[in-house]
Amino acid sequence: SVDTNDDGQPEDEDEACGDLPNITVSKTVVSVTDLGGNMYEVSYQVLVKNTGGASGDYDLKDSPGFDDDIAINSASYTSTAAGNPGGALVGSGPWTLANNQVIAAGATHTYTIKVKVTLDLSAGSSGDNVYSKCEKATPGDPKAGEGLYNKASVDTNDDGQSEDEDEACGDLPNITVDKSIATITDLGGNMYEVSYQVLVKNTGG
Repeated sequence: SVDTNDDGQPEDEDEACGDLPNITVSKTVVSVTDLGGNMYEVSYQVLVKNTGGASGDYDLKDSPGFDDDIAINSASYTSTAAGNPGGALVGSGPWTLANNQVIAAGATHTYTIKVKVTLDLSAGSSGDNVYSKCEKATPGDPKAGEGLYNKASVDTNDDGQSEDEDEACGDLPNITVDKSIATITDLGGNMYEVSYQVLVKNTGG
């Protein structure tokens, strides 16, 4: 506003208003499918939302941090974001799912990540042979190195630092069976009663 005669009242004024984007990310474990042979397919869903009033752009990264007895065999993703249909994910992460991805005000982009893994708790395998389930260290707060821990993060200003992130964690079973002879009882006349013990254990999460 401008006051041209020092009377304390503006002789002219004008207003301006603009909107900002507000980009957030959330992540969940959708399913764990048993493929046999201690192999599983794990499906995650990542939602990137813009609840602000203007379009914006973001980089999206996905960082798996599984228990060290879980090996990644392969991974891929699909996306509903324009120009980003998805594809194969190489190595064990972190994986870049989007780079400078434009998102309109009020829009949601859905990313589905599928990871095929093998759980191996046998002696001599690559991990410590002890399964650490989700939230083992701190109830209610999963950490990297537990179960199928995974973190998604968005960077909205290209400074390499995440403005928002979310974690998800799921667990795998590890069912084993052990059988032994418990007792052999002589019943006489060359007859015997043999008792077996079968132990079924789940050392997974």
